[in-house]
Amino acid sequence: MKYLNHLFRPVAILVLLAISIQCDAQYQVGFLSNYFFGRPLSARAEALGQSFVSVDGDASSVHFNPAGLGNMKGIELSSSYATPFYTLTQAHSLSVNLAAKIHPKIAIGISLDQVSFGIPGSISDSSGNVSQTDNLHYMNHKFSAAYSITETFHVGASINYFSYLPGFIDGSAAFLDLGIVKKIKLRHFKHNQSINIGTSITNTTASNVKFNYNGTDLEETLPIISTYGLTYYLNPEKSLGKLKLFQGMVTTEYQHLLNSDYRRKVSIGGEFTLLEILILRAGYFKEKVYDYSHSSNKSHLESLTYGIGLQFPLQQLTKIPMHVNIDYAQFSQPSYVVGRTWDDLKSVSARLSYDLF
Repeated sequence: MKYLNHLFRPVAILVLLAISIQCDAQYQVGFLSNYFFGRPLSARAEALGQSFVSVDGDASSVHFNPAGLGNMKGIELSSSYATPFYTLTQAHSLSVNLAAKIHPKIAIGISLDQVSFGIPGSISDSSGNVSQTDNLHYMNHKFSAAYSITETFHVGASINYFSYLPGFIDGSAAFLDLGIVKKIKLRHFKHNQSINIGTSITNTTASNVKFNYNGTDLEETLPIISTYGLTYYLNPEKSLGKLKLFQGMVTTEYQHLLNSDYRRKVSIGGEFTLLEILILRAGYFKEKVYDYSHSSNKSHLESLTYGIGLQFPLQQLTKIPMHVNIDYAQFSQPSYVVGRTWDDLKSVSARLSYDLF
């Protein structure tokens, strides 16, 4: 019963917060869905079935659950790149993240991410002349902070400044994300085992993006996304020399929109680490999407996901408190259209971390 109390208390806090959010404006299937429901900005998250809200944090946690930064031990710089985006073969996403544990109880992070469609925008004047602009893209600047209430209980928040930049319909919005992560150590079981429970809400401020088109002020409703996850860790003491023989992790997640009935997602993923160097990952997700009431469109997307990682544990091998990680994921993109196939997604991430605590 004690474990259950620890397990559900963080969820109850964020569920109550989710209920309190006013969702007067309903999110439909706007053009901004490509950013909020496109590629996760991490090859590791992609390979885990896009499930990451309750995973022990790294710098990319700013995109999934800012509370995850509370699990960090030092300074980390990371970057992620992914391409393509369904039929847009030149489309890509790029993120750069920097996070640091500045105090035993406080961690902060900043990030810049961009989704580019790889195609130029165009506009016609009153005479019918067409001019082109820079490539269509979204950008998001993010500042995140996490506070450790205890060694195993972290809360976090992210301030976002989101902009849509096709060149002739410039729009922007500011919104707030909140998150919680609680780790429960299973002390009565053999080996080192633990469970993480994580919850987050994107756009708790129920913000809209405001933009101007030909002198007309318009607004687009942004999604309010609630995510709930559970992660199990197995970390046996067996070792080969200075390196642990193996480690395991399984994570699962449920995503729900508070201001829309069009999208739901469940996902699961697993990770197996051999000698703290080779990491194998696999996952699965299924997502409800809007089919526009057309028989040729799918109402659900689903896919198996795969990935591999290499970790260079310099601390164990050289006593330098550093780690270098390279993660890669590649798998078939699920098509929105019945009978259609797209090019494989390719995502790569790199992380450099230095332990301070």
